[in-house]
Amino acid sequence: MRYRFTDKEIDRIQKNLTILTDTREQSNSHIIRFLDSKKINHKSMKLDYGDYSIMLPANSFKGQQRDIYFTNDIVIERKFCIDEIAMNFKDKKTNINEVNKEIVELLGKEYLAKVLKSDYNRFKQELTGINKNGIEFFIFIEDKNFDENIRQANYRSQYDPQSLYGRIKSLEREFRTIIRPIGKECMGSEIFNTLKYGVRNKFVHEGYIDEFTWDVVNDYESGGIS
Repeated sequence: MRYRFTDKEIDRIQKNLTILTDTREQSNSHIIRFLDSKKINHKSMKLDYGDYSIMLPANSFKGQQRDIYFTNDIVIERKFCIDEIAMNFKDKKTNINEVNKEIVELLGKEYLAKVLKSDYNRFKQELTGINKNGIEFFIFIEDKNFDENIRQANYRSQYDPQSLYGRIKSLEREFRTIIRPIGKECMGSEIFNTLKYGVRNKFVHEGYIDEFTWDVVNDYESGGIS
């Protein structure tokens, strides 16, 4: 069954949206504060991709019997700073003992341990899976002066700025993603609005197909339901 929606129904859907935060996401109190200040629903759960996604609770529109998760439709990965993405783009994993002391102090040992589990090949494998599943994927870097900082090597990593910038631009084109710098004070707002309008676009231009309904129909036609 395909649902089409009026403007009034779309408005109600947007008000009921709930932001999902990955359980491993850290140092995001400023984002949670923004969501709370705007009375935006949010909850923490393990996400297969990214740090943030979105869902729509049951009964947000007529006939909706179950929660709808958009975790395989649109996700956002937040990078704490240029140094974090530089570590993700290393050709091989880095041991924490090899990391500059300033970076350890900046990111914290617990958060850094998560970052160091990845290298460029592993990161590309994750993006390949995201592309294969048709997921809209954004990478937000928490640095409003990113364009200036990366060109002038205003970061702690020893990664050559020209090589790092080139790898970022290549990754954008190869995996059809957007890597966007955003100031810390605007991060919560940008995460929410990117996800909200992603869902809005889906409902306005694509409608919604109730997959459960089609499962029931298929089972009935194959004799699986008496």
